[in-house]
Amino acid sequence: MDQPDQSVTGLLQQIASGESAAGSRLFELVYEELETMAHGYIVKERRRDHTWQTGDLVNETFLRMTRGNELLTPTNRRYFFFAAGRAMRQLLIEHHRQRNSQKSGGGAEHEVLDDVLKHIQATQSGDFEDLYEVLQRFVHLHPREAELIELRFFAGMTNPEIAEVTEMSLSSVEKRIRFAKAWIGEQLKSGETQ
Repeated sequence: MDQPDQSVTGLLQQIASGESAAGSRLFELVYEELETMAHGYIVKERRRDHTWQTGDLVNETFLRMTRGNELLTPTNRRYFFFAAGRAMRQLLIEHHRQRNSQKSGGGAEHEVLDDVLKHIQATQSGDFEDLYEVLQRFVHLHPREAELIELRFFAGMTNPEIAEVTEMSLSSVEKRIRFAKAWIGEQLKSGETQ
């Protein structure tokens, strides 16, 4: 009897076909990479009132992906890590909004994502929600480039790692990331978040 495929793609296919134990094996296989991604997200937030721990964000991400049926569509490694990065970002945004809504005195303080803004070459500081709105618009207009931005700046991957995972040439990855940074930076600079 053949050994089942223990790669990310193989385990996703097993999950989709109903094998319940594949989810646990997948979690064990990707935990360290998810932990690295989560650490990158948390470090980039740099908020004084931040309460997330790396392991908590990894666990919540995997639970969200499981509950949201993200793991049920047979797919590949690239899709898995893209979906995990998106889930982490959404969890942090929700956490940020919840914390702001609990603050007393009305006007909630908006925290600046200095590292992300520096990476996207913004010349002015923007708040977290402005960045989120610009990124949402960018996803709809340029989905392929948005995937690269998520892998680079939110998942913390290097351009060569992105090229490998996405099966694109390194020069193509670099060109698309330069375009994305310029577009996002211009949107934040001009204040066009609507």
